Amino acid sequence: MQEKIRIVVRDNGRVIKGDLTRTVAARGNFTFSTHPTSLFFEQVGSSLGTGFVGQGTATILAATTNVVCTAMIVDASAAIPAFAVALHMQRFNPLAGTEE
Repeated sequence: MQEKIRIVVRDNGRVIKGDLTRTVAARGNFTFSTHPTSLFFEQVGSSLGTGFVGQGTATILAATTNVVCTAMIVDASAAIPAFAVALHMQRFNPLAGTEE
């Protein structure tokens, strides 16, 4: 079953900088980015084109609970980044019986 995934990026003033919805195949994956990177091979149409976002938020929405997301901040200009930081994800509607 395909999954519809949406990501909305806002800056620190809550202004929407990017809003993109894509359909992902069952057991597939998709890489979104605020702008193209050298480290990841983003699919065509996956860049949100936000430009610089200093201290903002990204809200990731999915139609079902079958979606798992991860997020990173990376040095976009380098194939071997000077830094890469995995971000902690927060679920707003936790699954029953889970702790996040």
